[in-house]
Amino acid sequence: MEFATVHMVDDNETVVEAVVGAVATAETRDEIEIPPIHQSVDGDALNTLLNGSHDVSSVEFSYCGYRVEATPDEVRLDPLE
Repeated sequence: MEFATVHMVDDNETVVEAVVGAVATAETRDEIEIPPIHQSVDGDALNTLLNGSHDVSSVEFSYCGYRVEATPDEVRLDPLE
């Protein structure tokens, strides 16, 4: 059984950068080796929704075999069954 991976969003990165970095780390691959995130979610919209100026606390979507839950502060990856 695989467990969730949690990645904290650094002050110097966007939520999209955090998601891509977390997935690449979980897959032990370089960020350029995984599919582009825009195939799963609109990256600009994700960053805009979670930048703190909207009343959205989290966004969930599937990406690279993971259920991703992104908040302004962290990214949680749960392997899809």
